[in-house]
Amino acid sequence: MTIFNPFPNTPQIAPETRAANQVIASASQLAQMMVNAYTTAYNQVWKNPAATPDKIVAALGTNAVKLFTAADALAAYLTAEGVTGLLVGIPAGWTFTPNTDGSAVVAATA
Repeated sequence: MTIFNPFPNTPQIAPETRAANQVIASASQLAQMMVNAYTTAYNQVWKNPAATPDKIVAALGTNAVKLFTAADALAAYLTAEGVTGLLVGIPAGWTFTPNTDGSAVVAATA
């Protein structure tokens, strides 16, 4: 069975090429989603106009250390893949202290 080609002078794309192109497109979309998710989360904590970082981290409760660890790993991965311009780590003027229960405290240093 042939696929109708509305553009007869355009060569058909082989199924394996079409599949490979879809995999590449999916990977590119996933990479952009990871950058967007990281940037959004970073800005929610460190650049939030409605809440301070110490209160946000306190509200994370026992998820704080796990989330900060995951964010650090994601930032390291994205940087290794060549993403530039990411804001990474605890900004100057703040300290991050993890607690054994998974919660954390951030405090302004100046």
